[in-house]
Amino acid sequence: MPRKFTSENARENGKKSQSPEVKAKRKATIEERRATRLIQAEVLDTIRGAFFETDKFNRTYYERFLKIFMDSALNDINSKPAQLLAQSLFSVDILSKLDAETDKIIAKDICFTRYRIEQTLFDKQKQVIGDRFSNSKCIICGRRSGKTDLNAKMLVDACAEPNTPCCYIHLTFSNGIAQVWENILKVAENAGLVIIEKSENDGNIIFSNGSSIRVRGNANSAEAEKVRGFKYKLVIIDECQSQRNLRYLVEEVIQPLQLDFEKHYLILTGTPPRVPHTFFESCYRGHEYTSYHWDLKSNPFIPNAEKVIQEICEKKGLTLESPLIQREYLGQVVYDTEALVYKDYKIYKELPSDFAPDRVYIGVDFGFSDYNAVISLTADTRTKRAFITDEYKFNKSTITEIVETIRKATEKAKQMLITRNPCVNLASAIGIYCDTNEKSIAFELSQTYRLPAYCAYKYDKIMGIAQLAEFMRVGQIKTINGGIIADEAEQILFKRDEEDNILNEVDDDVFHPDAMDALLYASRQFAFDIGAESGGNAKQI
Repeated sequence: MPRKFTSENARENGKKSQSPEVKAKRKATIEERRATRLIQAEVLDTIRGAFFETDKFNRTYYERFLKIFMDSALNDINSKPAQLLAQSLFSVDILSKLDAETDKIIAKDICFTRYRIEQTLFDKQKQVIGDRFSNSKCIICGRRSGKTDLNAKMLVDACAEPNTPCCYIHLTFSNGIAQVWENILKVAENAGLVIIEKSENDGNIIFSNGSSIRVRGNANSAEAEKVRGFKYKLVIIDECQSQRNLRYLVEEVIQPLQLDFEKHYLILTGTPPRVPHTFFESCYRGHEYTSYHWDLKSNPFIPNAEKVIQEICEKKGLTLESPLIQREYLGQVVYDTEALVYKDYKIYKELPSDFAPDRVYIGVDFGFSDYNAVISLTADTRTKRAFITDEYKFNKSTITEIVETIRKATEKAKQMLITRNPCVNLASAIGIYCDTNEKSIAFELSQTYRLPAYCAYKYDKIMGIAQLAEFMRVGQIKTINGGIIADEAEQILFKRDEEDNILNEVDDDVFHPDAMDALLYASRQFAFDIGAESGGNAKQI
């Protein structure tokens, strides 16, 4: 008869389980299991050590064992090693098993490599490198915040995964090499990645696992085009606040090169821009990019950061409230309005009803490495006032497309003059003032298309810029509200020296004017015609 389970039985069993005999037995069992585990661990460590122990020829045990095993199998196909090997070779899943084991080893190596890299980073850097979900990242940091170091380590981190091509783009090729080359080599060595080929002159590094890093520049179209021709899983563009044609570089050059990879990454890095309306800032504030920001105070490798910033202020004669300190070292988006070349420019929504122009000056800036620009300045030389009436800005165009745009602007100028001043002499009222760097195009405009093309007056450029800025400040020249010239006027800055003093030179690294240069060519002739000191008469082609 089975014994019925009652509360009395439960109490009896509970008492027995707490008896000294049972407790002693249980303790002995636990100790026995613990000892067994320790012994097993020691045995495994001994076996593991023996496997990797080398002889005088630096060969491990398993290498020697496998050689003897394979030699025996090859010498006698009826031997036990040969039979075991045949069973493995003819197994239907041997390849998948080998692939699986290989994948495990690779994954383990990748994780270990990345672990070694990440251990050298501080918290803010780890957040960026650990974010493997965001395809697009935008990083705005102050100087000495560890951005350059992070860029080098992100490149090597990506290369830990086999067959991963990467590209690093700086303002120029030489600057790119100076910024990251030695750092990449050092990080790769410390992380255990083996370099099989490197060329500092070419900016190329190739690793034994098939991954690679290419360093490139973006100083001009020739450098930018060197980025093409390769597929990249990771691209880092540095100093984005000063990159020329950043939008074109990203959207037209980089993004098509990454389409072959299901998972790819684009990272934009730099300090805050000095001017508004930049593509870099739009990425930072937009939804397509994951944004990161920190300053040198977040960098634990710079002790006494507050003191360092104060010393920088004292050296430059600035305060913590200075736009330069706020922007360059604290990483805040603060525009450099004091250094604007074209301050307080005047705009218009509609031309005045009494405006009767007698001249149209069409300025043309050829920019095969940048943008082409065609700007029409319509003027009444009697009242000495002018309005920008037509604007074109475009790039990567053929000569035919450029010529057609100029012809279009010329036809619109004729209609403007006929409508507002029917008595004007069209034969002498329109002039096309071209960048003298491309005289051949100006010659073609004149000879082939019979257009009134001239070589623009380009002497004393600083004086011409100052005059144009004054024309726009007092409203003698007004621009279209929200137009191309208005946009460029807010982005053209003078250079600053190391002490933050404003220099009398346009800072092309911040923003390269295209449309404004075209307007400058037109305004120099306008200034000449109204008797202004900065004017200069163009030359007939």
